[in-house]
Amino acid sequence: MTHDDLLGIHDIKGAVAGYLAGDFNSHHGRPPKAEYIDDFDSQRGKTLYVGSRESGKLLRVYEKGKQLGSPDSPWVRWELELHNKDRVIPHEVLVTPGAYLATAYPCLAWISDTQCRIRTLSTTACINLDSLLKHCRGSYGKLIWTLWKVLEYPPELIVSKLAMEGVPPRLYLPVVGGGDV
Repeated sequence: MTHDDLLGIHDIKGAVAGYLAGDFNSHHGRPPKAEYIDDFDSQRGKTLYVGSRESGKLLRVYEKGKQLGSPDSPWVRWELELHNKDRVIPHEVLVTPGAYLATAYPCLAWISDTQCRIRTLSTTACINLDSLLKHCRGSYGKLIWTLWKVLEYPPELIVSKLAMEGVPPRLYLPVVGGGDV
């Protein structure tokens, strides 16, 4: 998804200043990673990357006119690369990309009055049952064995003494919710 600012109203300097001011922070977790590539005024164009491919969301802000060989061009391109990691990308993104780009980061709301969010899947599904059982066995396996084999507690009694109502947060299955694009 791209937005071309042909007049350079929202330029690369403003994007960098916005990043440093925290304007890209979603307030749902850590601030996104960023990388700035400076052309040292060679007129080939500067680029700011916000996010990462690993997270499935990467924004590039770059001086498109300069990239194409026009050193005086104010043209800035805002380009979002999305991957379906922890998100289902709807087909409507192809029809109204600006509405989705405008919600990628809080400071992009200026791109479109119409805004549509792509919900991300909960990241708490990363820990599975096998992992939790492994850690439980390492921490409490000998206690459970002692209660069962040495003290001869019936398994139902052991479970009733150790069980606590609820599902471990890390075991929740992925559901739509959590963060946004």
